[in-house]
Amino acid sequence: MPDLLVTLSVSGGVSAPPVVNDAVSEVRRALMDRPGMSAFTDDGGSWLDAAERLRRDVPVAWKVWLTAPRERFSRTIARMPGLIRGAMASSQVEEAHATALDGWHLVRSVLSRVGEAELAWLVADRSMGLAESTGDRALIAASAWHLAGSYLRRGHNWESQRFAVAAARRLAQGSGPPEDRALVVLWGALHALAAEACAAAAEARVAAELLATARTAAERIGGDAWQMFIPFGVTEYSIARVHVAIRLGGLSEALRLAADVDIADDYPVERQVRYYFPLAHAHFRRGDDVAAVFTLTKAAALSEEDLRYDWMARRCLDGLSRRGNRSVRRELNMLLQLADRVSGNVS
Repeated sequence: MPDLLVTLSVSGGVSAPPVVNDAVSEVRRALMDRPGMSAFTDDGGSWLDAAERLRRDVPVAWKVWLTAPRERFSRTIARMPGLIRGAMASSQVEEAHATALDGWHLVRSVLSRVGEAELAWLVADRSMGLAESTGDRALIAASAWHLAGSYLRRGHNWESQRFAVAAARRLAQGSGPPEDRALVVLWGALHALAAEACAAAAEARVAAELLATARTAAERIGGDAWQMFIPFGVTEYSIARVHVAIRLGGLSEALRLAADVDIADDYPVERQVRYYFPLAHAHFRRGDDVAAVFTLTKAAALSEEDLRYDWMARRCLDGLSRRGNRSVRRELNMLLQLADRVSGNVS
């Protein structure tokens, strides 16, 4: 298996900066606690307060995470202990299950991005159990997408693919796409994720088949759409093609496909930077430091904080810093300063 596939599947190998460790420690304590215990809070009433605030806070937190150009990581992570307590308390109230799942899914998304793959897996598993208790096909499919994604981030590629495909089949109640457009969004997203997992396992033929199914979903949607904060449509399909090619080690093919990806300026910041970082890594692996730095600079223009918090951005910056290409010295030092990772290797 090409080394690139390993680096894109598992987020280990690059230590998180203190700002990430400090922030995640509060999130970890919230996950370790339970309603009624209040082992890590001074006020036991905070659980009830968190449950009451959750319905109001979750949409705001998701909006910040997806679209805020400044401090979206720090602002979202600061909310996460409260979201976790609210989700735990709300999980005990049937009519609040959907809101609780929105909270769990946001927490999982952020933890995956900062490289806390084990915690993300724990959160995704909790959300899956809650979703299954509802019997709601859409809620189950959305939680399955998050759980399959957490498998992929841990390098469990085969399991990720099988789980995503099984969830898509359960959602559609068969092999074909669902009739409901909202469900098609989830169905397409599950197949795109399964294709990426297959590519990570170097199963090129199956990955191509799954991408073809995802394309069918994108064509039925006819644009870009979101369901339960999960995106899928023409843009996400185009991004998935690039990511699949990168995971297969076909860097030239990935960059050829990337030339045709047209992401609208108003597309959510979170999704844009998630596209740029693997692309920057592909440029780096090909030895094109200029293109890698240019791509990272585009991501930084969207959200400077991503350079500091995102594990893949940190890995790419570390590699560029060690390589010491003088032709991009100034530009790279600017990025390192933004990431609070100024290194003496570039001079």
